[in-house]
Amino acid sequence: GHKRFSVMAAATEDNLTYREAALTDAEEIFTIESESYPEDEAASLQSIEKRIKEAKQFFVLAQIKGHNKIVGFVNGTLTSSSALTHESMFSHEPQGSMLCIHSVVVEKTHRRKGFAAE
Repeated sequence: GHKRFSVMAAATEDNLTYREAALTDAEEIFTIESESYPEDEAASLQSIEKRIKEAKQFFVLAQIKGHNKIVGFVNGTLTSSSALTHESMFSHEPQGSMLCIHSVVVEKTHRRKGFAAE
């Protein structure tokens, strides 16, 4: 198996909780994605649902403690390719060794507050 990765930022870890995405989150994720990327770059609802189904361990949501609202997320898929390709952006290869990050998003009303800080 793959090692679990941490998306916690030191400045905000006391305020945020993290969890894997579920299919029931797909529409809220799609809304945030659509508000964050140009139309030709934003993932479709179907792509988001596919990523959750196939690679949910790499689809992590951030929520403010005590609230259910998603304030941000990061997601990716694995590829066995040694380079990022157009094809690798649309498939998940569970045995792959390279993680392709698709989206790193903070909901627009929570930007510039340190949620995505390193």
